[in-house]
Amino acid sequence: MKLRTDWTKVPKDVIDEITKLKGFETYMGFTRYYKIRGKLDKDRFEDFSSNCKILCELVSRKWGINIGGPDGDGGEPTFSKESVEFNGIDEDSHESFILDLNSNGFNFTKTQLKPYDKHVEACLILAKYYFGDTIEVSSDGSDEIDSEIEILTKESIRNFKISEILDKNSNI
Repeated sequence: MKLRTDWTKVPKDVIDEITKLKGFETYMGFTRYYKIRGKLDKDRFEDFSSNCKILCELVSRKWGINIGGPDGDGGEPTFSKESVEFNGIDEDSHESFILDLNSNGFNFTKTQLKPYDKHVEACLILAKYYFGDTIEVSSDGSDEIDSEIEILTKESIRNFKISEILDKNSNI
């Protein structure tokens, strides 16, 4: 099921206080947050979505974790020119990760650290690369990035850059 809540009217200090409550993570589950300021560039989004799909395939292969459609029922994830939408599958699903051209303000995906959280984290790192200061990324507890996810994502970004250069210079 697609879940999207508009938290833009909730002051940041209130959200910060809620997430600091003792036992919050136990009762509420682990959550990844992403705040979008302004509009996402359409051309960059297309590249992001395409490369996010490749990155998710790499994450799936490395950790043996599959993702499905946003409903969590094992359907196909969406990596289109307008949106990236996926979830875990069956018991390994929770809330849908949805990032699209119309995303703005405060967004989140509660993953409860289920296996597909690795995909969400990788896509948000990639989104930060593509959209810079337009997107702010954080999570419950520590904002430390999983070092293996970070390495895989950075290697992927390097490969995407090399491919982009080679595509522009087809005579190489």
